[in-house]
Amino acid sequence: MTYPALRREPTSLLLIPHPLARFSAMGQGPQINFWQELKARHVLQLVGFYLGGSWVALEFLGFLTDHYGLSPYLIDLILLAIGAMLPSVMVLAYTHGKPGKDRWTLVDKVVIPVNVLLTIGLMIIFFSGKDLGATTLVITAEDETGTIIERAIPKSTFRKRIGLFFFNNQTGNPEVDWVGHWLPYGIFLDMVQDYFFDNRNPYQMSRALIEAGVEDGDAPLALMREMARRFHLTYFLEGSLRSALPYTVETRLYLTRSGRLVTSHDYTGEDLGSVVDRIAVDIKRDVELSASQIAEAEDLPVSALSSGNPQALANFVGGLDRFYFHDDWPGAIQRFAAAVEEDPTFAQAQLNLYLGNSIMGRETGEIIDIAMQYLYKVPERLQGTIKEVYYLSQGMPEKAQAALQLDVTLIPEDVIAHRRLARFYSRRARYDDALEEYRIIRALNRDDDLVLMDIAAAHTALGQFTPALENLHTYAKSNPRDTDVLIEMGAVYQLLGQTGAAAKVYERASLLGYNQARVLSRKADLLFQQGQYEAALDRAGKASAAAQSLEIQLEVLHAQERIYESLGRINEAMQIARKAMPLERRRYGPVASIVIRLRHFNKYARTSLADSAVVLLTAMDRHLPDPWNRAAQVVQVLFKLSREDKPVSVEEIALVELFYDEYELLADVPPVELIMARIQASNQEYRLAIQGYIMALSHYPRRLKIQSEIARTYRRMNQREAALATINQLLAIYPNDPDALHELYKIQLLVDEATARKTLLRLGEIWSTADEVFLPAREIRARLAERPAL
Repeated sequence: MTYPALRREPTSLLLIPHPLARFSAMGQGPQINFWQELKARHVLQLVGFYLGGSWVALEFLGFLTDHYGLSPYLIDLILLAIGAMLPSVMVLAYTHGKPGKDRWTLVDKVVIPVNVLLTIGLMIIFFSGKDLGATTLVITAEDETGTIIERAIPKSTFRKRIGLFFFNNQTGNPEVDWVGHWLPYGIFLDMVQDYFFDNRNPYQMSRALIEAGVEDGDAPLALMREMARRFHLTYFLEGSLRSALPYTVETRLYLTRSGRLVTSHDYTGEDLGSVVDRIAVDIKRDVELSASQIAEAEDLPVSALSSGNPQALANFVGGLDRFYFHDDWPGAIQRFAAAVEEDPTFAQAQLNLYLGNSIMGRETGEIIDIAMQYLYKVPERLQGTIKEVYYLSQGMPEKAQAALQLDVTLIPEDVIAHRRLARFYSRRARYDDALEEYRIIRALNRDDDLVLMDIAAAHTALGQFTPALENLHTYAKSNPRDTDVLIEMGAVYQLLGQTGAAAKVYERASLLGYNQARVLSRKADLLFQQGQYEAALDRAGKASAAAQSLEIQLEVLHAQERIYESLGRINEAMQIARKAMPLERRRYGPVASIVIRLRHFNKYARTSLADSAVVLLTAMDRHLPDPWNRAAQVVQVLFKLSREDKPVSVEEIALVELFYDEYELLADVPPVELIMARIQASNQEYRLAIQGYIMALSHYPRRLKIQSEIARTYRRMNQREAALATINQLLAIYPNDPDALHELYKIQLLVDEATARKTLLRLGEIWSTADEVFLPAREIRARLAERPAL
């Protein structure tokens, strides 16, 4: 059955007065009608005018951005708005583009408001928190001499971060290896003039590569990218030296996130400085810095910031290589001296020569004065380092601090300046101030979570172990393959006495396969804390065999030496010392290496070899020039303090105070508060000594074993309960420390002989393998022999 009514054309639908009815009729008539309708309503023309006007507006905005330093995000914002509002433009054109009287329709009233709201939502989603104002701000500050300085400084949002790696030498001539190292370093110097860049010094990058097991800082591309990701750099640059004289160089710039090659360039030239200058300009273009930003930035030729003498450059690079890759200060000094002989105005070479001579205990003369004389030959952002060293050499730490604070004031969003000031504070044990600087760095760049390690270290130095762990865990979540954070995390757990948690994180670090020597060394320390002495020695021996870099070798050797000392195995400790001392001298120089021995001279004071040790200290004194020989004299005073009941004279106290007041310390030595407390205890000024020890512990809470000295002083004052409570606090963290147990035994003799007997037996077991020259073990054996039945 058919129903004719249902076969009729639904013509009534075509009579609906709806603006989009024409669209619904597509396919029911000739297609040309739709295009004719668009033409009649001028839709294509109006949309074309809209897009054309938008293009003109974008070009004008681009001009303003380039010439007036406006935010590049403005162009993206307007482009998004133009694209997002296109539906409204099309609807308006269709409904109101036809000649004649028209009216607003339901579609206009619905589509346009919804489109506007969606556009605003998209703008909020994509541009919320982004700076849409000027890219720079003007800062005025007063330097350390009172001079008013004004600078236009880029905001941190608009800065570029690039890692620079050494260039491969493909010439086949090893004599020009230095060129492959100078090129990225020269680029660093050139670009550090421009505050739009926070680049990583290639020697910093190479140090990280060496720690990852790469020889001389050369690495495969994948590892370079991994290092760039670790330091949260947006780009990284590497390249090749293909020929020398004329120099032919290829550079390759990569995007860190994807590892994609952004661009590569080839350069040829007779002058190395000119090649560096051209590379730096091209990098700025490749990372899309605006033409005005490139034109207005300070951009002296790199030869004006270093040296135009190739031989001076070669020697300077050779000195950096000797230090960074071989820890060879004598060799580095020789090359720096050759560099300044070729070009006395080379300020950075003069600075490094001064530092090297200072560390090696050599005559420094007027080297740092010459560096200050040619300070203008150093990029402004790097001048603070020379000023800091100069003012400290003149005994004016307040001016050194003012010079560093000037950089922070002038460039409030410059991570480099804040980090330099933070390290200055840390070296002077002002950890609260350092922590504040690190927090500023974190706020400036939330993506750079590497600073969480610094924040954690500052918290730990302040004894704030819980927040330290929180920061370490936060960093570890986003960097699960970084063994350094696990090693530090384990150390903090050890300070809390949570040895089980420490063991777990060290095991995780072992599985990662990096920095195995450090991991094994920390495991050895943990085993010792748990009372597994032989296992600790075995693990320390394996750590020593695995250590490669000089820094790690010394860390491991010092750990071994401490274990042998605590077990009273002095001969074996001295064997380790014989291995460590030449390495210390090579790494730190004669002055610092002598001061480092402070941490280990106690073993001589508690042996029958004490008199021989005094002779050794006197000999050390003669080997150092004035005024550095005061370091050895201070060591002699400290050694004397380790031998109980040896009063310290007024002259010796004055010597210690003078040394701490006048000279910046070159190694991790006991703080002056601790030294003065020991002097007061030795001179039987017990109450003052207690106050000094408590102050030292509050300033250096990682030095928990200061509690042993506090307990010893209470014992001498016959305050038995206070002595027992204090030593038990230490034993709660280090329950198997032989020295702490020895002090506990002496206190228990005054309180409860039966309990003391148990501790005596335990000490006898711990020191069963101790050498006969070790006086505490000799004392314990004698006591055990006196009362074997108990």
